[in-house]
Amino acid sequence: MLSYLTWRDTKASVIMFVQEKGFAEILKKIEDCTSKHSNYLGFVNKSDDNWFNYRFHINGDTNREVKLAVQAFHVPK
Repeated sequence: MLSYLTWRDTKASVIMFVQEKGFAEILKKIEDCTSKHSNYLGFVNKSDDNWFNYRFHINGDTNREVKLAVQAFHVPK
């Protein structure tokens, strides 16, 4: 997703609809894996149990920060 952003973009959001069981495990994976991304700058806060706010930089510009929200929703089959 970060590859679609330009120098003008300052905010972005990833919305995930999760059908699998074990939704709590998916939320834990989001928390564990996000900080390993090469564009990761830092964790801001959790707005809710399923909503995470982070700071990233856009591809190719480490000085251009983007506020990135990751939201996950459980949608049972």
